[in-house]
Amino acid sequence: MNTFIRILQFTKSYRSIMILSVIASIIYVLLNSMSIWLIGTMLANVMGGNSLSIVNPTTLNEHLNFFIQNLIGRGQQIDQLKMLCILLTIIFISKNILFYTSNLIMAYVQNNVITDIRVLLFNHISKLSLSFFNNTKTSELSSILIRDISGMRVAFSQSLQKLIVEPISIASFLILLFIIDVRFSILVIIIIPISGFFSYQIGQSIRRKSKRNSIQSAGILNIVKEALSNIKIIKIFNLEDSENKKFKTENKKYFNLIFKKSILSNLLTPINETIGLSVGILLIWFGGISVLEDQTMQSDDFIKFILLLFAMLQPIRKLSNVNVVFQNGIAAAERVFSILDNENKIVQRKNPIHIDDFNSSIKFKEVDFKYAGNENMILENINLEIKKGHTVAIVGKSGAGKTTLSDLIPRFYDPYNGNIFIDNNDVKDYSLKSLRSLIGIVTQNIILFNDNIKNNIAYGSKNANDKELTNALKSANLYDLVSKLDRGINTIIGENGVKLSGGEQQRLSIARALVKNPQILILDEATASLDSESEKKVHQAIDNVIKDRTVLVIAHRLSTIVNADKIIVMDKGKIVEQGNHKELLELNGIYKRLYQIQYN
Repeated sequence: MNTFIRILQFTKSYRSIMILSVIASIIYVLLNSMSIWLIGTMLANVMGGNSLSIVNPTTLNEHLNFFIQNLIGRGQQIDQLKMLCILLTIIFISKNILFYTSNLIMAYVQNNVITDIRVLLFNHISKLSLSFFNNTKTSELSSILIRDISGMRVAFSQSLQKLIVEPISIASFLILLFIIDVRFSILVIIIIPISGFFSYQIGQSIRRKSKRNSIQSAGILNIVKEALSNIKIIKIFNLEDSENKKFKTENKKYFNLIFKKSILSNLLTPINETIGLSVGILLIWFGGISVLEDQTMQSDDFIKFILLLFAMLQPIRKLSNVNVVFQNGIAAAERVFSILDNENKIVQRKNPIHIDDFNSSIKFKEVDFKYAGNENMILENINLEIKKGHTVAIVGKSGAGKTTLSDLIPRFYDPYNGNIFIDNNDVKDYSLKSLRSLIGIVTQNIILFNDNIKNNIAYGSKNANDKELTNALKSANLYDLVSKLDRGINTIIGENGVKLSGGEQQRLSIARALVKNPQILILDEATASLDSESEKKVHQAIDNVIKDRTVLVIAHRLSTIVNADKIIVMDKGKIVEQGNHKELLELNGIYKRLYQIQYN
């Protein structure tokens, strides 16, 4: 119920039209109950019952019959039958118009609520810190955004309206049954708790299985994603059959979960039908005795009672089936809310400072860092100053903490201890948007979109004009290549830039950084995976990029950073050496050993 109440909170802005839907539903239920009472009256009239010969009503049942009697008139039976048919026609048309209106309103609300939740979820995910993505599979997030949200849509489009209409229908039918005969109505009440018990137990089991289904579905999606992303490796190692087997195994597990859920889902209707039929047969037997032998019940009342009883079984059955669908929706909603409940670790302070220009330096002061859930420090006691206009390089073995250090500047993470200052203000005091607008990043793992070259370069710089784009292409040594393409700058480059070579992808990434025109530039292993010719072109592009900028370069190849103003040597998360190229060689330490290894 907590999850359902939480979903209902998203309906606040739609409550006025929801009230209209509820009113339409209530009127529909009243008309539906009246139509069944009229059908019972009509059958009694045809069979020669005496419900239309009341003069001085005393009981509530007689008052209702007296009302119907006045409504259809006191003429011949054929005239009364004619009037009953006219009334039934009017009632059925009216109640179906109300039913359609109520459903349409609720469909509008439900779809809007689900859309609002999906948009909210995507916005929330996009604002979460990188530590969240380090611990969460992309395929799982995709499954929640698509499959679980769709599960919520299906569940609540089918259930929310029925959760309003069916209980009102059951209550309405029960009142009429009690009006006709209290004794038999008490027996009817037995159906509701028994049916509710089975519905609850089965629903809880379905909910648990739905959660496992969602997790398994995300696992299948992850296999698909990894297989398609690494299809070249799969083929070169002849592992197609192995991947197919893995995919088949996971799908078999998914089938077993789905089938078990289907067993439970389809079990509920037969159980409820059996309970309802058993009670119905008992009532027909004892009611028949009351009419035929004891004469404690009028025949027309007996007909109405049986009609109302079997009419009530339908909303009970629907309500039970709704619980099955409802539990699927609740399971999906719980997974959605589990993501929404993740708090952003990078919190912007109230009334933050807006920074437009970088004026003096970046300072690390006694900075320690470790990832969430990890006891080992990745960075320890980092003290470092990067002056404006200087190029500072960071070198060291893999796992030394080089990339982590650079990720602290744009606040992808916050330090565990210590502070980072830009222009003597803690980076936590700046607004995230203004801070990151100062910074450009070119990484080894190039991030490109399945779009044209123009949109990839202008990504994050939507106001860039054609001249700026052209200059960026020239500076990145890409202009000649793009000019030769049939569609030029409008050429689609494929997913992750698959239609470009590694060097071309890297230079496109550099062009994007140039268009942004950042005052602080981070180059993270920008040439590590390139051949010599591509590396040379990329270096020329980098030389164009770093002019008049503050640059932090992370590199394995020391040839790329020999001219840096300062070189930082890291080992096991600590700064162990720093100085320029010449000074570090004279230290005869780690840097010199790295240099000797690379240059034999």
